[in-house]
Amino acid sequence: MLRTALFAIFAALALPALGQIATSVNPDTLNEHRKTALGLYVTSAEAYAAIRKDPGIVLLDVRTPEEFNFVGHAKAADANVPFNFMDATKLPAKGGNYGWRHNDNFLADVAAVMARLGKGKDDVIFVMCRSGHRSAASVNALAKAGYTQVYNVIDGFEGSKNKATGHRDKEGWRFENLPWTYRIRPDQAYRPAG
Repeated sequence: MLRTALFAIFAALALPALGQIATSVNPDTLNEHRKTALGLYVTSAEAYAAIRKDPGIVLLDVRTPEEFNFVGHAKAADANVPFNFMDATKLPAKGGNYGWRHNDNFLADVAAVMARLGKGKDDVIFVMCRSGHRSAASVNALAKAGYTQVYNVIDGFEGSKNKATGHRDKEGWRFENLPWTYRIRPDQAYRPAG
């Protein structure tokens, strides 16, 4: 864990003259749910290192407001803009998990955040969800809308489930012990556009 974070910080400092985001992610090793049209990826540790180096990088958390509130979030998050909402009417008959309802205002919500931050479609954005799947879908939606430098934070806030434990305890922002909190700043809170 510490070694991963130290490597990410070192990697983020390795390419400053090129103006690139340093990453150790090999896209060929990603499952299809984490891949994006832009092909830009970072781990949570790399995202944190890059944001420390360039605080102008935008970090969007696309989880639901409930996740952002009750599970916690990165202190560095600029805003919570949900890609989907939980839909309690979509619980399968056999049980399991609630379904999703897409946020039809997602692109307008992101545009409002970017305008508030004085950023445009060519500025660097890191997108984080729980485990890298919703963030990939979000990146694809943003790319289709003309955003050009949008990275998927592939391990998200909680990471994938550990098959041995059934818990999300093997990767992600919180697992890497990067700065996180339950306290929502007013500028981070989800505010629907319009």
